[in-house]
Amino acid sequence: MGPEYSDAVLDSFLEKLEYRFEERLGQSIPRKRVQAKPLSERTRAVLSGMALGGGAVGIPLSILGHDYTATYHPVVADLWTLILVGSIISSVAGLAKVRRRRD
Repeated sequence: MGPEYSDAVLDSFLEKLEYRFEERLGQSIPRKRVQAKPLSERTRAVLSGMALGGGAVGIPLSILGHDYTATYHPVVADLWTLILVGSIISSVAGLAKVRRRRD
């Protein structure tokens, strides 16, 4: 058998398998969309506080990590710069949520 023939056999097998899989799922499991529950105010406040606190702690730690590794490991220092940017984004997002909730 050549490579063209084995690809055709594999495609045919996968089509049959997909057809039978859809056939069984359609009969045994009714398809319905599950709605996610909205988050409570307390949960939103906790998530905002975690984003703000995690960013606030991450900023000085990533600056220290960058300064420590900058002279010996410049690639690792670049990683610390990315962590710093992520921490700043997290802090700004948490602060924005807290301010929006107060208004």
